[in-house]
Amino acid sequence: MAGTKSANHLSKNIESASGAAIENFSDILADAKDLRGVCELSLQYALETTGHSAGLLVAQTAQDAEPVCFARANISQDWVLQFSDSASPLRQLVTELIQNGHYLTGDTASGRDGIRRLAAAIPVAGSSHVQAVLLVQGEICSPVEVDWLLKLARPMSRAIRMSRTLHAIPESGMDGASPGNWGRVGNAQVILDAVLENVPGYLYIINSQYELVVL
Repeated sequence: MAGTKSANHLSKNIESASGAAIENFSDILADAKDLRGVCELSLQYALETTGHSAGLLVAQTAQDAEPVCFARANISQDWVLQFSDSASPLRQLVTELIQNGHYLTGDTASGRDGIRRLAAAIPVAGSSHVQAVLLVQGEICSPVEVDWLLKLARPMSRAIRMSRTLHAIPESGMDGASPGNWGRVGNAQVILDAVLENVPGYLYIINSQYELVVL
C-alpha cells in the first residue's frame, strides 16, 4: 500500500514508521501554540499518514470528567451526534480506552453497536497515562497504518501533556522564573515530569553531593 498524499509539509508516503519521521512529527508539534493546535496538527498528521480523511482526537485523561479539547475532521453526522452525548457508544469507547490503554481496529470492534465505520481506536499514551484517544473513521486500518498510529501516539501524548501543563500555570507563577516561584504555585514536579518526557535522549540531574537524583 503506497501513494503520495497532498503536497504539503505534513505529507508522506505510507511506509513503515521510522525514527526520523517520528522526530519530524515531534518538531511539527513543537510549533503548536496551544492545546487546540496540538490536537489539530496531531489529527491532520495521523490521517494523512494513514491515507484516511475522517477522524476525531479527544484530549481527556482518567482524571477528566469530560474532554478538555478535541479536533475532528470530516466525521459522519452520527459520530458528531454521539460525541455530544456522554452516554453514547462512541463516548463509552473513549472512556474504555482511557482506562485500559488498549487499541482497537474495526475488525476487532465489529461487535460494538452504534459505532459505524471505525477504522481504528488508539489510546494516546506516553510513559505515564493516556492523554487522549484517536478515533479514525473509514476503511479498517492495515497493520502498517496501526503501527504508524501507535508510534505517533507517544509524541502526541508528550505534546498534549506539556501544553496542558504550561497553560495550567498562572502567569504570576512564572514571575521571576525561579524554582521558588514555581514551587509556590505547586507546579514544580509537574513541570519537571513534562520536561523529562519531552527531552529526546537521556537527562541526568545530580545534586550538590554529586548523587544521581533523576535519570
